[in-house]
Amino acid sequence: TFSTTNAPDGTKNNPRCPYRTALLGTYTTNITGISVTNDDKAIAVTFDDATATGTKILYSTVADVRKCNFTNVALSPRNGAGTTALPASKVYCSLMEMSDNKKVFVGTDFGVYYTSDITATTPVWSDANNGQLPVLQVFDLKQQVMRTWDCYNSGLIYAATNGRGIWVNKNFMNTYYVSVAEQEGLVRDNNLSLYPNPTNG
Repeated sequence: TFSTTNAPDGTKNNPRCPYRTALLGTYTTNITGISVTNDDKAIAVTFDDATATGTKILYSTVADVRKCNFTNVALSPRNGAGTTALPASKVYCSLMEMSDNKKVFVGTDFGVYYTSDITATTPVWSDANNGQLPVLQVFDLKQQVMRTWDCYNSGLIYAATNGRGIWVNKNFMNTYYVSVAEQEGLVRDNNLSLYPNPTNG
């Protein structure tokens, strides 16, 4: 339903606007990025807290964040713990992989880090630089989410660095098919022949 009350700054809400906003949280540390799952039901929020014990990433643990506000959104820390935790670094951005929303990448002062399961209470984070990406700040991560029949780079992940250009991760790339050769042939099995194959007759 449309609210008829005024906004906190005293301005009138627009009852004809189809978009509504809801406060999901307030924080003392600067928010550096928000990523959303492909189905829009979960979010990850990153922060620029470089301390070892500071919150670096929060993940929504509710069934559908679109139906939440600050009273029930349940954003929980997902820094990890011990040797598999995120490093003492700012986290500038996050990316939820398009085909598996549990897989999350984050850009830090030390390059890209990755977890295969952000839904775990204590995710295991690992260095995703693969010995190729220099250890430097990664400010933005994007994935090509168009399907394979619409583009040549479906699934590619791009990392924007501080002064060393843009890097690409091809591990999640989906193969682009131009066409498939069709084969017409005679099939014989137990003296039964079928032509054409396939057929609906």
